[in-house]
Amino acid sequence: MENEPVLRAETIAKQYRDTLPRQKWNTTTSPTVFRLEATLNPAVSAVIQEATNLECNSVDDVLQLNAKITKTFTTICGNIETSNNSGSVDHERKSKRKYLRPKHRWFDKECMIAKRELNRLAKLYGKNPRNVHLRETYYNKRKAYRKLKKEKSTDCDSALIPLLT
Repeated sequence: MENEPVLRAETIAKQYRDTLPRQKWNTTTSPTVFRLEATLNPAVSAVIQEATNLECNSVDDVLQLNAKITKTFTTICGNIETSNNSGSVDHERKSKRKYLRPKHRWFDKECMIAKRELNRLAKLYGKNPRNVHLRETYYNKRKAYRKLKKEKSTDCDSALIPLLT
């Protein structure tokens, strides 16, 4: 049993030869072009050739082979990231928040900022419900937000009532 190979790199190479790597590609490159470039690279092809010829008879051999393969693929992925960053293809980012028109006239920028702050605190408080300081901060901010909404609403209403009469 000691003479039998534990794992042959050749069988692994055959098994994963047809699988496409999960990578975000820009318009100039594709997985097949990348695979061709990787095999034409002398450093990568030397490591692949060495891995296919290597027989693993012990656990240490397998670990060494795994380390070599991991290092090679890390280098390849680093080359992909640098080539993608230097490319001329720019992706437009979508805005995170879509600005919605407020339902009430009195809901202005001050209310919007207070609401965002309250939502941020609510999220933190939901993750850490036993944090006493966070709980006090959240409930104080909620009380202040409700008071602000009520003041803005009554000010708007009191300004409109004389215009209607």
